[in-house]
Amino acid sequence: MDLNSFQTFEKLVRRSYTADGRPPHIATPDKSCFAILSHTEYEQKTPEEIQSLFRDKHIVITDRPRADPPIHFDAAGLRHLTNLDAKINLQGRLTVVN
Repeated sequence: MDLNSFQTFEKLVRRSYTADGRPPHIATPDKSCFAILSHTEYEQKTPEEIQSLFRDKHIVITDRPRADPPIHFDAAGLRHLTNLDAKINLQGRLTVVN
């Protein structure tokens, strides 16, 4: 993305800011698509509470301690989050595309 395109994009984003210069997810968190939790708040929630939040919002975790060594976005790194071979239940609607 070139600088001109980025500046145009930024102007479009800033149009949704409140009069006092705050983005919507900060100004009205109850209406936001983000659920912003501290690492401590996240750790205190049950899996059911996390799933309930995740049903309607993207979860953003702040103040997360840095991993040592750093975790990379690959299969090995994702194993730090969950067992990649675990069976999971998915709920939703099946759409078959031919």
